[in-house]
Amino acid sequence: MSEGVLSRRSFLVGGASAVALLAFGGATIWLGKGNGLLRPPGAADDSLLYGRCIRCERCTMVCPLHAVKSAKVEQGILNVRTPTMDFRAGYCDFCSGHPKCAESCPTECFTSFDPNKDKLGMAVVDTTECLLYSGSSECSKRCIDACNYGALYLDANNLLRVDDEKCNGCGACEFFCPSASYLGFRGSQNRGINIEFWEGATA
Repeated sequence: MSEGVLSRRSFLVGGASAVALLAFGGATIWLGKGNGLLRPPGAADDSLLYGRCIRCERCTMVCPLHAVKSAKVEQGILNVRTPTMDFRAGYCDFCSGHPKCAESCPTECFTSFDPNKDKLGMAVVDTTECLLYSGSSECSKRCIDACNYGALYLDANNLLRVDDEKCNGCGACEFFCPSASYLGFRGSQNRGINIEFWEGATA
């Protein structure tokens, strides 16, 4: 069978899947609306992003710490090639107050961002993955050392806690968390601490 026939068949199958998904009420999931993607600093306004982003991916190319990545189709067709944050690949240091991702954007998809007041997301401790909660002596507490905003601390029981007011979701804690190395055999997608979508990021 020719490559052209296979390509047309793949296209038709994909189209049929999309129609079926929409028919069964999956429009929001398929389009990617409201799925809470983590965005680079100043890019949390999806209505602005969808209207202006030309998917040039310049913001992903200039990120010095490789934290800005392009969204994939499984994250919604409206989001494909728009910028998201991947804190397994890197973290955000806000480029000393002048985010290169924002400066590289030719269509001004980014608004102002103050890491001392605004948030990319929120750090959340996964108590099933955090080594401190399992009583492990292997934890180096690198997440606490990596946080430049004093948002992480140990409570009286030596358990990891997050100060919601100080956390700006920079992702350094998730990036440096050692639980992925020690507990990788579990097959979990989480680390001991993960940056999750925060409603206020879209305000």
